[in-house]
Amino acid sequence: MGRIDSNISQYLDFERRDHVKIGGEIVDSNFITIVPSTNPHRYDYYHNFLLESREQITGIIDSERTRLNSSLKVRIGIYLTIKRAKNHQENLFTDDAEAFRDDNDDNNYEVRYNFPCKSRNMSVFPSTNLDDIYDVAIMRIDEKLDNLFGCGSGWTIVAIAGAFIEIIKYTPLTASGFLPLPEGMPTRCNGVINIQNSDNKCFMWCVLRALHPTPHHPERIANLKQYENELNFNGIEFPVSMAETTIRKFERQNPNILISISTWSENGLVPIR
Repeated sequence: MGRIDSNISQYLDFERRDHVKIGGEIVDSNFITIVPSTNPHRYDYYHNFLLESREQITGIIDSERTRLNSSLKVRIGIYLTIKRAKNHQENLFTDDAEAFRDDNDDNNYEVRYNFPCKSRNMSVFPSTNLDDIYDVAIMRIDEKLDNLFGCGSGWTIVAIAGAFIEIIKYTPLTASGFLPLPEGMPTRCNGVINIQNSDNKCFMWCVLRALHPTPHHPERIANLKQYENELNFNGIEFPVSMAETTIRKFERQNPNILISISTWSENGLVPIR
């Protein structure tokens, strides 16, 4: 790779498109940019490109979090130009260095343009640290490219052609206040304690009841208030989101507790975590 000219702008010109269909879903906002040939990281290692773009991309996500006034599901991705020799499998088991000499004849290569590689959906809440989310996105992209380039596939990156951000408004499932049991669920001997609270701390009261059982009226929280500071909810907002990142954070901060989550269907309780 050539030496990077620090005087050339690394700013990416993202275009926002609203309500775009991607795959089988409609995203609320889709940001996309072409990486111009003047960008010093177009032909650089993709990691450098992602690191240099961190501030701009997290800034866009933060702005959308405010504009949409909502929690979000976010995917971050890059478009790549990749290539491999058409006969890449012929010399997989040879020690002859001459077999791996660089061949500039384009006719000998299979090339893919605008090959997308993106993270999974990541939950972004009002309190989410966007640098942490960005690190997770890089890790997911690393995993996908490791799988692509591994096992003798022969693929190599020629250039970073573009970048994109897919954003969807998201209303997370939360544990807040008391709700009646769903229709069809037995009201007695069902293995469920339906905590009767008037605040938004249902998750906390449920965990405390599991830690401090009582044979009489377990749904009442009056005798749990003495334990209210027993659990570590540092950095976790009430009502507690059932997003995996939030539950894992709670478990890390309370290492003796593991959370199980179930949903109700006509066939009974169905574990989802």
